[in-house]
Amino acid sequence: MQTAALRAVLSAVDNMSPVLKKINITAAFTRKGLMDLSKSTSHLMDTVGKPLALLSGGVGIAGLLAGTNGIIGVSSQFEDFTATLETLMGSSEKAKQSMNWIKDFAKTTPFVLADTTAAFVTLRTFGLDPTKGALKATGDIASLFNKPLEEATNALASAMRGNTEMLDNFGIQGKIIGDKMRMVWDQKGKPFGTYVSKDDNKAIAAAVTAIWERIAGGNMEKKALRWNGIMSDLSDSWTNFLRTIGDAGSFEYAEKHITPLSL
Repeated sequence: MQTAALRAVLSAVDNMSPVLKKINITAAFTRKGLMDLSKSTSHLMDTVGKPLALLSGGVGIAGLLAGTNGIIGVSSQFEDFTATLETLMGSSEKAKQSMNWIKDFAKTTPFVLADTTAAFVTLRTFGLDPTKGALKATGDIASLFNKPLEEATNALASAMRGNTEMLDNFGIQGKIIGDKMRMVWDQKGKPFGTYVSKDDNKAIAAAVTAIWERIAGGNMEKKALRWNGIMSDLSDSWTNFLRTIGDAGSFEYAEKHITPLSL
């Protein structure tokens, strides 16, 4: 089993070598070169992950890559995400579909997979469907202002609770006036404003995300093609690689053997 797995790993790396050799040092620092490298790395991680996990039953790999950023840390983080999504979505199948959507969506953003997943969970917790534009609007405005995705997500969640203070960091001046929430923003040098009911959290969310898309629509996708976005994509490839090894048995092995120690 170990020999077969090792051969599979070596074969996968060997098959990828011609692709990687084409990306020389000079080309790698061009946008296309970096994107090719990102795609090649992602394919390599997907190809190598499961065979590598079979080596020593995954135990040796877990030992080498344990810790917050290793197999155990990454696997446990996404185990928590999955458990939360199962609760929010109502079934393991819907949670799996959501994770697949998040994985695809993250490729079009300058944000790492874990941050994108956390933002998805937060929006869903507040009754929003991240796949219907809420996550895109939040990501666009966060990337425009060079802020963490979590901060923009929290600003939206706070606004839905009637707190407009955090919106100031993302292009909207909000204020409660009577039973209304006033929102004022600048778009290409021109001031705009609107009012919504301060007690209608869905209307508040719709207004905020619509304004953010007017201000920053498409910015996230543009930045995904820049250096930080490409590095983020490479980081996601590594994260998915570790998850693949964990899912193949090493994380289950670690959980099985650590559980008795906590009893």
